[in-house]
Amino acid sequence: MPLPRQRPTYFLPPNFLNPPGPASPIRLGQLISNPSAPTTPITRSGPLDPKDFDLEVHSMPMKTFRHENQSQSLSEGGVFIRAVQGIVAKLNLNISREAYQNALEQIDHLVAEFIELSEEDEYVEKSLAQKHIQDFITKGLFKKRVFMVTGIKIAYPGEGDSISAEKGSKKTAEGGGDMSAVGTGSPLEGGGNFKTSASTKRSLSFIPDHPFIYAYRLRECFYGGRSKETTKGALLSRDTVSGHEPEALEFDFQGVGSEDVTLEDMGPDGTAYILLQAADDLDGTQCDLVVPKCT
Repeated sequence: MPLPRQRPTYFLPPNFLNPPGPASPIRLGQLISNPSAPTTPITRSGPLDPKDFDLEVHSMPMKTFRHENQSQSLSEGGVFIRAVQGIVAKLNLNISREAYQNALEQIDHLVAEFIELSEEDEYVEKSLAQKHIQDFITKGLFKKRVFMVTGIKIAYPGEGDSISAEKGSKKTAEGGGDMSAVGTGSPLEGGGNFKTSASTKRSLSFIPDHPFIYAYRLRECFYGGRSKETTKGALLSRDTVSGHEPEALEFDFQGVGSEDVTLEDMGPDGTAYILLQAADDLDGTQCDLVVPKCT
């Protein structure tokens, strides 16, 4: 009996400064070597166009984002709210529940974009065959890990909206709760104070007034080094190459992971992160989030 399929896993970018689009620092098909650094691609030339390989880019908009019960949406902890909470914790801020609710109200809709890959996908193989990628692999003695961005989540603020922390309030408010007060269910806790008032209308400056990427998905790309003097069947994986001169090996594509990269796939680098559960804010199904630990 086959094992149940892993739930979708999302990583959160370090900030909300990355807009979607062809010039975005985070793009579908982009190859990276560090799962937590999506804006640092292996090559600056950009990913190959999926459409050139008859690979469809799926786009799934969420038609109803604003909930009648904002408190309930906060406690459910969808991916977008988790992403906001993660940035708040990183900045060591305490934000009131009203501020979170107002941030929700300013977002008009959410969209997920993704590509679907087969385990022996030509698109991945050709992507790895690019010169800059090959140079990276060769210099790394065929041991460097390579990951492909296969999905992104995008938030679209409403036209003319600005993200203010307290809207329409006559009094000054001070966020005094930790992150668990708004339903993180995790050790993500803020410190310090964040004061807002109608007169100053201090904004949640880390939430821009333009579309931005707030989460992404990854698949690992597998390859090996094959001795040029051996038959095709004699392969050396990146984990078993030892004592061989790099020039004696040639690249051999071995496929792409069938499931999303998750915390356990990060190895020693994963000790700085934790795995959280969340409701996917597009369809309500359960998913996992890899987020930095609070220090």
